[in-house]
Order: sequence, then structure tokens, then C-alpha cells
Amino acid sequence: MTGRILTSILLLVLGGCAPPRPTSVLLVSLDTLRADAVAGMPNLARFATGGVSFPRVYAGSNWTLPSHATLLLSQPPSEHHAALTGKPPLPHSTLPAAATLLSEAFQSQGYKTFSSTEGGFLDPSFGFGRGFDQVGLVKPLSREPATEIDRHVDDTVAFVKSAGEAPVFAFVHTYRVHDYFLNVERFQSELLPEDEPWKGRGSFLGRINVEGEGAPPPELLHRLYRGAALDADRFLGRLLDGLRAADPGRHWLVSITSDHGESFGPDPRRRGHGTALSEDQLRVPWIAFATDPKANARLPRANPAALASAIDLAPSLLGFLGLAVPPTFRGRADLLLPRADGPAATLEASFVDGGDPALPIPRLALVQGDRALRSAWRLPEAPTFDCFRRGGERPGIAEWLVDAGQCRELEVMARDRLRPWVASNFGQRAAEGGPAASEELVAELKALGYL
Repeated sequence: MTGRILTSILLLVLGGCAPPRPTSVLLVSLDTLRADAVAGMPNLARFATGGVSFPRVYAGSNWTLPSHATLLLSQPPSEHHAALTGKPPLPHSTLPAAATLLSEAFQSQGYKTFSSTEGGFLDPSFGFGRGFDQVGLVKPLSREPATEIDRHVDDTVAFVKSAGEAPVFAFVHTYRVHDYFLNVERFQSELLPEDEPWKGRGSFLGRINVEGEGAPPPELLHRLYRGAALDADRFLGRLLDGLRAADPGRHWLVSITSDHGESFGPDPRRRGHGTALSEDQLRVPWIAFATDPKANARLPRANPAALASAIDLAPSLLGFLGLAVPPTFRGRADLLLPRADGPAATLEASFVDGGDPALPIPRLALVQGDRALRSAWRLPEAPTFDCFRRGGERPGIAEWLVDAGQCRELEVMARDRLRPWVASNFGQRAAEGGPAASEELVAELKALGYL
């Protein structure tokens, strides 16, 4: 037998024993999607049924920048200190250099990394471009009415094809749900006959939080919101179909979540988001599934954790794949494993009002089981505390009832977190400056309703 034949046989044997390709990861952030919207989204509901859907997940904040910082850094706002204010020139709103982003964790372990976002407070100037081999920006509908959301699909598919055999971490973010207030035809599928007079009135930006003549009813806004969620759901289906077709042999771990919810309550001052640390604005979905049936069977579909936080998502993706978790991550790494044995955590969400820089108002919400504590601190006054307990359910979102006197240890914890937060953010970090806010970025933030 010749050496050439032996070599051919050896190559065939080795080829047949080649190890399986590492699992790629897709993380999708549907900006402003509250937890109870999933039931009305056919694709997302199907993904939830086929994988794992966590029943109670709380975002890190009630608006985009600090919440995405929490999601990708696995740190609460009281630690990462990003985004004290949304007012230009956006002082001390960049991500901390010493903390590791999820993209950097994947990149350091051999993954090709890609992001496709719609900018605004996810603009790379805030630090969200770190750890990505390629960063793509798609203009949101509020900034460019003719924009095509499937650019995310095309760009992500093109990157996956260029990655060859290497595993990929892809982060895709869209404001499609967030932009429901634009009142465009594609969001009007859920409107009722009595809504007909409102269809042609254009964008409701600036009128969400007002009452009186010309103010859209909250029920109308909620129906537009559901129509925008349906539009985003169709996009999700196209994104997954595109990735499957681009590389049929590539297995994906898919995780879909949001940065915050949206309120349509009777009080106009608390509608929208970034206005209150309420269940409507803090509770978000977290759905995960694997395209490999064997990997999908490992997900804890029968008994997912009853309570989870946005800080748990990044380490849990790494933990499920057996990858190293950065020491700066604060969340649990076991929530996608068949048996999550870690201790129950106290969840935190935070917000700082940027209205008057001389009197910032740190606001902190702590959730522990069926109790919640909300605190506010208007400097230099002492913090105030309100205690709640979880009551009955309304569609998908829990009611919280005032329950004074049941959160004493949470008050102590809140004080311990508020003091260093205030000292760090309004002292040391105030002198650090931040990214220059270009005219284009300011225009995008205004179109999104943040400025």
C-alpha cells in the first residue's frame, strides 16, 4: 500500500472523527418590550415554548443606556455607574473601562464578534463597540422613515458567512417596539374602529405624558405598541430563517430579551419609560433556545428560575457553553443549566433623574422574592423608602401592594448601596467627562424621545 493511499485513509478517518463545531450565540435586544407582550407575538411565543422562558425577569434600569450596560456588563447600575443623565454632553455616561463586556468575553475565547444596533444610546461612543470585530449601525424608524429593518438580517448573515468555521457571537438590537409612538401604518394593525380619527395624526412623540386636548388615550398607545411588537416579531422570524439558511451546519444558542418595558397607566407622568421604577417598566422577557436538539434538551424548561435579573443573562450564556466567566461579572452563571443551584439573589434596578444636575435623584428598586423596596434620594435630603408585596396577577404583570414594615433589612441594603453610589457618581465621576455628543447623535436621541 503506497504512502499516498495511507495518507488518504488517515485523512478520511480523521475527518470522520472531527470534533463538532462550537455553538454560536445570538443575543437579541427588542428595546422596550415588556414581559406580557410575548403572548401576542407568534414567533417569540413559539421560541418560548420550544426553549426556556423565565417567568420573572427584572431589567437593570427603566431606560436604554444603563439597562444595556447592566445586560452586557453583568453589573447593576450602582456598580457600573453608567448613564447618570441623558442630557448632552452626556457626562460620565460611558461604560467603565475596567469592566468586561460580554462581547470581550466571547472574543477572548475565540469567537468572531458582531453587533448590529440602531444606535442612539447604544452608539459606540458610549463604549458599546468594545469587543466587537465588526460594528454595524442601522438608523431607527424614528430617524429615517424609509429605513429597512432587514438590514440587520443582511449584515448579520454576511458576517456569519465570512466567519468560516469559527463560532460567532452576534448582538442585534432594534428600537422597532420602542418606536410605536410614530403611529405609522405598519404599527396600526391592532387599532379598533374607534381609533380611526387618530390614524392620520402623525407621531405622538411629546404627547405620551400629557393629558387634555390632543393627547392620545393610553389605550390607543397600548394598541399601537402591540402592533409594533408584531412588526418586531416578524423581523425575528426573518432573522432566524436567514441565519439557518446562511450556514445550515452552524448551531446557535439564541437568547432574546429587552432593556425595559413601557407603561400605559392612567397617570400621564408615569407613562412610557424612564419615568418610574414600576413593574410595567422593569419586568422584561428572557427567552432562550438552542437550534441543536441535544443542546436544547439541556435547557431547564421544566423548572426555570422563578426570579432572575438582567445581570444573570451574560454569565449564564457563558456558563451553558462551558466558557470562562469574567471576574467582573456579578450575575449567576447557572440559570441555563439543567439544575441551577446558586443562591437566590436580591435584584436591583436603578434610575437617576437628569433634570436638574444640581439636585440629581438616585432611585433604587430592590426585589427579593415577593417583596420589593423602592427608594429615592434627593440630595442632600435623607433617602425615602416604600415597601411593597406582590399581590394578584393582571395580564402578565404582577401587582405590587403597599406593605409598610416588611422590608427593614432591604432598607439597610438600600442605604449601603445608595451611599457609595452617590459619593462615586456625583463626586469622582463628575470630573471624568464623557463622549462628545455629535449633532447626528443628538438628533437621533431627540427622535427617540430621550432629549
